Amino acid sequence: MSDPTRHEITWGAILRLNFRFLMSALIFYWGWLAWQPISKEWWGFWLIGGLCLLYAPILFAGTAWTAFKLFRDQHRWRKYRALGVTPRADRIAADQEIAQKARLP
Repeated sequence: MSDPTRHEITWGAILRLNFRFLMSALIFYWGWLAWQPISKEWWGFWLIGGLCLLYAPILFAGTAWTAFKLFRDQHRWRKYRALGVTPRADRIAADQEIAQKARLP
């Protein structure tokens, strides 16, 4: 399980995931544009396009895995918290109880 202090999904995490999904889509689109057959003189664009077309699904899969782990950890902590009771304050023992339990005179 993850750190219990980070069980809630923050806006920063949501924005980071959305930005990475957007970047993977843009890299894929740019790779597709660079892959278009222009001419053999521009073979460098094919190399860049191929690398982008390879990297975009890897970035997308990594981001999807991160999102899955985030939601899985949140679900685990919610289940774990549902098992226990809410914390409550302990009552303060009176002097008589202390003396009786400890058998002090």
